[in-house]
Amino acid sequence: MPWAHRDYTVAWICPMGLELAPVKAMLDHVHPNLPTQRDHNIYTLGDMEGHNVVIAVLPETGTNAAAVVAMQLLNDFPAIRFGLLVGIGGGVPDQENEERDIRLGDVVVSKPTDTFGGVVQYDLGKETNYGFQRTGLLNKPPPILRAAVQQLVAQHEMEESQIVDHLETMMEKWPKMKHKYTYPGAHQDQLYQSDYHHQGGTTCNVCDERHMIIRDERPHSRPYIHYGTIASANKVVKNASEQQRLKTDMDVLCVEMEAAGLMNSFPCLVIRGICDYADSHKNKKWQPYAAATAAGYMKELLSVIPSQDVARVTPATAAMKASSMIPPQPVSRVTSATATMKASSINPPQPVARVTSMEVVEMSSERNQQSLQRQTSNTIKPNLASPRSPAPTVPSKHISALHKPLYRAIQQPSLSQVLDFLRNGLSARILNSALLYACHVGNVEIVRQFLEHGAHVESYSEQYPEGVGTSGSALIVAALWHHSEVVEILLDKGAKVNETHTGLSGRSALMEAIYWHRISPLSAVRFLETIAILLERGADPNSSDVGGHTALWYCVSNEEMPLRVLDLLLESGADVREWAVLREACSLFTTTKYLEWLEKQGVLLGNTSDDSEPPFMWAIKNGSEEKLKFFLDRDVVDLEWTNDAGQDVVGMLAAGILSIDSTTAQVLQLIVDSRQGKALDLTSWSEALATAEARESASATQLNRPMRRTRTLGILRQGRDQARSPYDQTQKLTNWESRHLIA
Repeated sequence: MPWAHRDYTVAWICPMGLELAPVKAMLDHVHPNLPTQRDHNIYTLGDMEGHNVVIAVLPETGTNAAAVVAMQLLNDFPAIRFGLLVGIGGGVPDQENEERDIRLGDVVVSKPTDTFGGVVQYDLGKETNYGFQRTGLLNKPPPILRAAVQQLVAQHEMEESQIVDHLETMMEKWPKMKHKYTYPGAHQDQLYQSDYHHQGGTTCNVCDERHMIIRDERPHSRPYIHYGTIASANKVVKNASEQQRLKTDMDVLCVEMEAAGLMNSFPCLVIRGICDYADSHKNKKWQPYAAATAAGYMKELLSVIPSQDVARVTPATAAMKASSMIPPQPVSRVTSATATMKASSINPPQPVARVTSMEVVEMSSERNQQSLQRQTSNTIKPNLASPRSPAPTVPSKHISALHKPLYRAIQQPSLSQVLDFLRNGLSARILNSALLYACHVGNVEIVRQFLEHGAHVESYSEQYPEGVGTSGSALIVAALWHHSEVVEILLDKGAKVNETHTGLSGRSALMEAIYWHRISPLSAVRFLETIAILLERGADPNSSDVGGHTALWYCVSNEEMPLRVLDLLLESGADVREWAVLREACSLFTTTKYLEWLEKQGVLLGNTSDDSEPPFMWAIKNGSEEKLKFFLDRDVVDLEWTNDAGQDVVGMLAAGILSIDSTTAQVLQLIVDSRQGKALDLTSWSEALATAEARESASATQLNRPMRRTRTLGILRQGRDQARSPYDQTQKLTNWESRHLIA
């Protein structure tokens, strides 16, 4: 069946190809690739445990690379709810604490504590008279992942983890992996005293065994799972003294090099298989197996998360935008700074003034300047000598002294201080940059003064500038932050209401205002006023971005969008019969309010486009009982509809290709209940029952499956018996049933 970008809700990020292999190998199905707007990432698409997933591998290790890949992934797949960072790491064992007896091949999962959110960036801080002082705090994993982890903790109190079972299944499916991804054996797990250094070579064969720590033999070879703090930084820990310091100071269980780049910009959980002890005795023997155990835990974790629960989670992009008052971390601006410098030239300014992210950085806080300067010095310098073709961007020679006082005057805001700057004279570049920031802050009088003193109304930023919150024109910035009065001033001064910006995937000011919608008592009125002004001044409600998405599509992509906004778009001529809008209303969230609104506008909910599935199928794949009941109540669910493989709806549910097992049972029950007194196809339900029984038999060794599938089998039998009942007098036994059906 065809998949779209919005169908994928879970992202996995793997630091290396070696870590990617077991993740790919554990997919239930691999999906065809989809085109993306950016070519930086290479994705693997598929499904696992009923969840559609996107897998990305990092081009290199480090927190910076992780942040860039995650941001690009979220742009390409906007329905992603959360991520999983899966790979290998160095263990930090504690021989005095039995619960921290970490060994090679074990799995460490990030877990919030009273002190840290699950991950700590231990190299971020400053030197003081009292030594190095860490600064900053990383976010916790999202609630749905924390709850799933607790579910697994409870399950593992009653039964063994399924990690080894998943590894065995993987190697049966991919026999070549047996050579590298098999358990190396306890005799290969050697832990040395912290003050003893490796004696050279790629193995520890010449190391003095007298310094080896003798540990009790475990009762089995299954990996243990540990929960706690993971330390992350842009450097490899290769000495035991550093490892011990991290254990003493921060009580860490594991060290790695990517997680700190993600936690504040990408809601995710970190899962690490232990391949060494973060000391000088490193080798690569354990890396494949450790990567596989981490992937096995990930698969087991997804098995306890219902897909309908994922559908209720706010998309990661929306969650980030809701907290967008916090400017992006300097790390995430490395790429945009580099791109800006590459595009610079020595040509004089063009008539349409453009502002780059570097100019707004000039007005940024001192702390962010120092961090950015430290992290990008080696990245930007090589690009200064390779200008591209002439473009009206900021030449590097024009990047002048910092203008923090002007930045602060706009932020406070202080009109008198801003007027002092204007009286003393500002360059056109700084003036246009200041206009962008004033549009972000939303001070009407300061914006008016900048415009009267020559700031260009069509000033725009090519990148994601510090503090502004988006790239794009002054109008887009003002619309994004819902400063309705500023929007009106800019339009009065000649701003083009329908102008789009390629850096925003071709979204207009209207689409940006909707895309960045933030509900709060203070901003709701401003938001509606902004939408109304843009539409009154000629914003086209049917214009689309590069992905073909309209303003109405962006509305139904947001669970909290007021229906009044949809009404305003409709009054201005929005096309409610656009197929993509109906699909989005069916595919996301559990609310039926958008479907009810579309129904009132005369949209035929039972229609099927020439090249797509019917709307009720999207509701089933979404796992939303509320939406499926909506369609069943209106009698627009065609159970005889088949996919390209010839499977009907009940057959697809029985085969497990639409949702995880718990959702399958609920969906089937709704269908059976809705057909009381109506005909059911006996052949369809009989074949579906046979398919489900075959799945049950094939997966009988997986401990968590029989209980879930027992209910599904019972409902399928109920449907079959209902099809045999007097309600369907015309139904005859088919040849297939005569041969296969057991009464």
